[in-house]
Amino acid sequence: MQAVSAWRDRHDQSAATRLVNDLSPLMLGIAMRSLRCQWMAEDAVQTAWMRLFQSLETHELRVPPAAWAAMIVKGVCANILRTFSRQPSVPMEDMSEEELEKQAPHLSQAGIHESRDRLTDAMQAIAQLSQADRLMLNHFLLEDVSPRVVARRAGLTAGALRTRICRIRSRLRRAACRAHP
Repeated sequence: MQAVSAWRDRHDQSAATRLVNDLSPLMLGIAMRSLRCQWMAEDAVQTAWMRLFQSLETHELRVPPAAWAAMIVKGVCANILRTFSRQPSVPMEDMSEEELEKQAPHLSQAGIHESRDRLTDAMQAIAQLSQADRLMLNHFLLEDVSPRVVARRAGLTAGALRTRICRIRSRLRRAACRAHP
């Protein structure tokens, strides 16, 4: 809160830098969980920072800066997802060869088959995980449940959960590399 008031009252650049350094990892984490794409998440965080600094003049300091930043980045991510959901999409396997050439000229029929093979291999690798690992992966990556909640449900510490998720991802990557070197 001190950094927010210091920047707002005196336009103190060091306060703005502290604010960005403190809140950027949180904001990027939220954006990554929502968008699941690094470049889109980084764009969302930049947009959120612009909105945050624009509204800083009128912000009442009743809400902690982290909660405020989280609200803004979630709103930005929701807008991005809403924009993408409005765009019509047709599964690649339902497209004719001509439609595919128009939509994605870099993909050929062989590319579609390779994508299907990779998806099948990924599903098989996930199926080989233990029930507990699949459940953790599902909660952590797909349902956007916070790491603390997932760790509590699994009877682990947050650090142990992150280690386990990292190992699960490594196993899935190794399985993908074995299938498609």
